[in-house]
Amino acid sequence: MRTLLITLASLALAGCASGETGTPHPGDPPIGAQCRLQFNRSDLGAAASLPIPPTTGSINGAEVSVSGKLLSIDEDWVVLDDGHSKLWVPRRNVLLLMFP
Repeated sequence: MRTLLITLASLALAGCASGETGTPHPGDPPIGAQCRLQFNRSDLGAAASLPIPPTTGSINGAEVSVSGKLLSIDEDWVVLDDGHSKLWVPRRNVLLLMFP
């Protein structure tokens, strides 16, 4: 739960340092670590009147997350390497990042 709160607080900051430039700050997501990125449900057409846990990996068989190594994060993008390609996800589409 603590990791989740730190991650959400870090994502809310407008000035998060990128993993490629800048100085990381305490509480920033760990660049280079494996993580799972959960997408905002409304962006996927999965918003519902019933509550859906933020850590759910799929809804009705549709994936709502991706996993990979966190390469960088800034005010506009979260970049992951899923082992096959780099994924550039608009930060406004990210619900949360989870680190094992």
